[in-house]
Amino acid sequence: MNSQVFNLNNLFPGDNIELREMFEKAMPYPHALLPNALNPVFCQRLCSKLGNLTLNWTRVKEFFYEHDVSNFFSLSTVLGGVFTELIEALEEPDLVKSLCYFVGSPEAKLVNVTGHKLYDGDYINTHNDHNSFGETFRLLMFPEPNPQFSGGVLLLQEQIKNNMITRVQIPYSPFQVYLFRFTPDSYHAVTSVKAKITGANRFTILATYGCL
Repeated sequence: MNSQVFNLNNLFPGDNIELREMFEKAMPYPHALLPNALNPVFCQRLCSKLGNLTLNWTRVKEFFYEHDVSNFFSLSTVLGGVFTELIEALEEPDLVKSLCYFVGSPEAKLVNVTGHKLYDGDYINTHNDHNSFGETFRLLMFPEPNPQFSGGVLLLQEQIKNNMITRVQIPYSPFQVYLFRFTPDSYHAVTSVKAKITGANRFTILATYGCL
């Protein structure tokens, strides 16, 4: 497996059986929070490269969010380099096989990789990514080495009758990875970002896997 992008000992901190049990027992729904699972050197290279790019980001508005999005598959094709390294690592067969076992997914492949930037005042309302398109699980990566914002907390939520209750709060922690499977109950949101300096943003990478 590729160790240029990931710290594999922290991405898979146990044997297959231990990881499956940890994942399924997590509340309020199956997930794993994996501190320091990204390689800091790679993250610094990636963020430095992105800092020099003024294009390739599009402001996207949906019913539950509005923020900047970039297609990293496209960046890989056009620019190569660190973006190609990221895609190749996420597609690596042994990594995908291990992730599928971790989350209890059928055999899957990488179907999408996107970058997301939430600027001052941006937030993501409660939503659920469960769908009928064959997507099964996601890796949410926190690559920014020196976040210059507060807020932007990931909320894991549970619906009780007509009320949405926050059960877990996950602050932005550099080099952390959040792994979750799509289920009808996997509700989540992100609190408002408060930039400490002009232009600061909450930068994440979202890798989506789906059934073959």
